[in-house]
Amino acid sequence: MEKSKQIKGTTKWLMFSVAVFFDIISLLSLVPVVGWIFEFLVWLFAFMTFWLWFLLNGINIMSFRNPKKLAGTAIGSIIEASPLGFVPAWTILILYLTRIEPAIEKVVSQVPGGETALGKVVGKTGEK
Repeated sequence: MEKSKQIKGTTKWLMFSVAVFFDIISLLSLVPVVGWIFEFLVWLFAFMTFWLWFLLNGINIMSFRNPKKLAGTAIGSIIEASPLGFVPAWTILILYLTRIEPAIEKVVSQVPGGETALGKVVGKTGEK
């Protein structure tokens, strides 16, 4: 398993703050009709912002090579685009992508045979 790129502390907190900001703005989706249209625009802007931000840091959150990141991004985006827009999905997604997943990878790298086990769970094989 190749070592994935990590996001530095300052960028993590800035991403987290922007995610909280987008989630607070998403509360306007509770207003009928106008809020729903506004929510879609906020969702689109937030998705493009985080996609570009991760891409500029060398992490592709929409890659089929890493199904965990792709699934997390898809689930977070669908929750935000749905009428459940009041759920802080952007904040949860950013916490997952910047803190939880790197912690899992760190633990897996320290456990003997952990990379093989994780590869089997995710569906990757060691064969080339």
